[in-house]
Amino acid sequence: MTSLRFTASGQINKPLPSALVKALPAIKDAVTNLQSLARKINEGKKNEEPTNTVVWGSESDHISFALDLAIPMPLSQALQDKIPSIRTKIRQLKDYAVNTGEAAFSAKYHVCYHGEGGNHPPCNPEEI
Repeated sequence: MTSLRFTASGQINKPLPSALVKALPAIKDAVTNLQSLARKINEGKKNEEPTNTVVWGSESDHISFALDLAIPMPLSQALQDKIPSIRTKIRQLKDYAVNTGEAAFSAKYHVCYHGEGGNHPPCNPEEI
């Protein structure tokens, strides 16, 4: 299944900057909307991958986030028009993430031809 793949993970220390506190509801809404469109790669097959996951964690001193979303292609024009805004929102998470020494942070997207077979370009993730 050809898909647009978004992956991101990181940790943000508390207290959260006020700009992030204000932006967090819109960021979570954008991610939830993406998640509603995402599907597992190779759903129902032996090599199925759960690439429709979003995890938000909250500890007393930090919040953590992890997303792995594969949105089937072709994308509607409405979604294509929203991608710059979605990237900006995910980038906000990444901008506030810290490198703990144990867990790195990242945010990437790319067109994925996972499980398609044949001659396709390799996945080439771009930093968000």
